[in-house]
Amino acid sequence: PTHSKIFLAKSPKWNTSESYVAFRDHPKLKHVGLLERLQNSGICYMHASVLVQAYAIGCATGKFEGMLDLAAFFRKHETRQALENHIFQDQGGSSTRFLENILDTDPQLVKRFTDVLFHPVNFQRERDDVLRDLKQYGPALVSQFQVVEDFHVGEQYAHTGKTECGKVVGLHAMALVGHRVDDVHGDMYLLQNWWANKPFVEVDAEYLHCCQPVISFVASAQTTIPKRFKFSTNPHRHAELQLSLAECMPPLERN
Repeated sequence: PTHSKIFLAKSPKWNTSESYVAFRDHPKLKHVGLLERLQNSGICYMHASVLVQAYAIGCATGKFEGMLDLAAFFRKHETRQALENHIFQDQGGSSTRFLENILDTDPQLVKRFTDVLFHPVNFQRERDDVLRDLKQYGPALVSQFQVVEDFHVGEQYAHTGKTECGKVVGLHAMALVGHRVDDVHGDMYLLQNWWANKPFVEVDAEYLHCCQPVISFVASAQTTIPKRFKFSTNPHRHAELQLSLAECMPPLERN
């Protein structure tokens, strides 16, 4: 999509060998490359989990076999009431639980809690753990990310420092896909998003700490989408869940 190219054009430091981007640098995932989802509507916690699942399979196999078909999933595995709640009541759910439910074999998640992860006392050790996990397991699920008002600013791809630019308007789910060290802000983390005007976001450790998401790496090898689920084999590696109402994010537990 156009906005992905805009981000890369405005962020040349992510195109250097000094940065690490999982879908470019992981020894197996680099053969799959960037996978994308566009969220014109729908609910973020499902998009995040589906994408992380596809990346996990790519890390294990070096291949792209498709993504979970969310429309088919809703028809077969969710009740009518649950679907109505999603669309008309904007009731989300736990992205971590959803990811565990759609993974093949025994799902094992390594969780990093950013409320303590980037505390000055633990920073160096925990930072090294995150980088090790990113290189070993690939992209991670970022759940319960506290969205403040400035995060909605279109084409603002970098957020640093404390989140003092507005109140928390809701929770969000994304994927952690990269890391680099900035001369000014130190550790920068690349988050993949699903919004058309904000496909990627880079945040520093302080901003990430303030937003207090949970970072979950898929530690168990994933080789396929479970047979009980249908999946899309979109050759463009780009998928969209089209529901009837645009997502809004009330300040409730939904990721």
